[in-house]
Amino acid sequence: MAVTIDTRTHVIGDLMMITGTWENGDTSIDVSSHLSKVFMAFVAPTNASEQANPLGIVGTTIHFTESAAHDGIWSAIGQR
Repeated sequence: MAVTIDTRTHVIGDLMMITGTWENGDTSIDVSSHLSKVFMAFVAPTNASEQANPLGIVGTTIHFTESAAHDGIWSAIGQR
């Protein structure tokens, strides 16, 4: 299980968008190393048989469930 954060970020005014990947078994993504507040988060599977369901954002941690043995991608927009 390993969450990665892509090294190339996207800046939109005072907002930052970060992206990355998650592995099978991951259920949370901590983005506190890049963002102080998260406004929006997205998780998606990389395989059609997988489901990734966002549960919510607590502070700078994105929580989700996933239902198969595959990996996925994620993105978040927030303040630096």
